[in-house]
Amino acid sequence: MTHPRRHTATRLRCVSLPTLIALAACAQCLFAQSALAQRTPPPLDCRVVEAVGNDHKAQIIAGLNDTVAGLEKDINRRKTMRIQSVEDIAFDGCKVVTTARIELGRKIRRDAEGTAKVVGRVASLSLGDRLLCFEKHPKIASMNLSHTTEVGEKMYEWVANKVNPVDKCVPFSL
Repeated sequence: MTHPRRHTATRLRCVSLPTLIALAACAQCLFAQSALAQRTPPPLDCRVVEAVGNDHKAQIIAGLNDTVAGLEKDINRRKTMRIQSVEDIAFDGCKVVTTARIELGRKIRRDAEGTAKVVGRVASLSLGDRLLCFEKHPKIASMNLSHTTEVGEKMYEWVANKVNPVDKCVPFSL
């Protein structure tokens, strides 16, 4: 009669070293995948984004203004584009429309003022961390400046990427 422990040991000895290494690697891979799944945030619920965004509009605008109000970019040596403030933000699901007051400073002609409407999407919303993150590539829906026709695609892109910042998340308070 064989002893149960000897039988188990015999079975383990029958497994070759390459097979043991492969089993260990597979177990490690499964563990890594389950750990990654635990760290992956849940999918974004656009109804929650809309409700939270529209309910906390004033706080989000304040967070955006802390980030972008007063930013300037030289167009050339005589013109400077300035973001004065974010005036409004509206959420429709994960779509977000931001209205900013802008100014085009000029040395020769009088300055131009107006608004820019920026359309983008929310990439993530963290209520615990109180952060709103935008997806890359927001677009200017419209830009209305007094005493001016167009300022060029590069300036549209600059304003859009600053008003809906793609390089950092915007903090807001609840």
